[in-house]
Amino acid sequence: MTNSDFELAALVLGCATLADHTPMHYPAVWCGSEDTLVVSWCRRGSTSTTKVNAHLLRWLAQLSQQHTFTLKPVNVTGKTNHIADFCSRSFHLSDQDFLLQLQSTFPIKPSWHIVQPSKENVSGMISALSCKMSPWELQPTKPSQAQTT
Repeated sequence: MTNSDFELAALVLGCATLADHTPMHYPAVWCGSEDTLVVSWCRRGSTSTTKVNAHLLRWLAQLSQQHTFTLKPVNVTGKTNHIADFCSRSFHLSDQDFLLQLQSTFPIKPSWHIVQPSKENVSGMISALSCKMSPWELQPTKPSQAQTT
């Protein structure tokens, strides 16, 4: 496995966790990554291999279909990604201190909070990283607003 595989795993698990904890009433989820290869894979929705990254992209496609969103990946260089830089350098803080410093440095309303990925999503990530995917379960698609009016 490569660093890009792990970057993709983090991005997909982040999307899965976001979908579990946020109403997904927007058609697109914008997600930044410094890894240009990950951004390219996500934009194409495919890779030229059948390795880990292909399994992760398949899991992302399942999540996108299940939660009816489209991932819009963008490249964000490390020098401009201040929040990710802050988070990656704050492992020494307790959860409470981390949230306090995050809120004081990057204030938002409602304030930041920590969420954990579900057991199902952790299992999905482990399956994808192990190149063992369960059969694709087609979810019924929700009618668009145009169809319901």
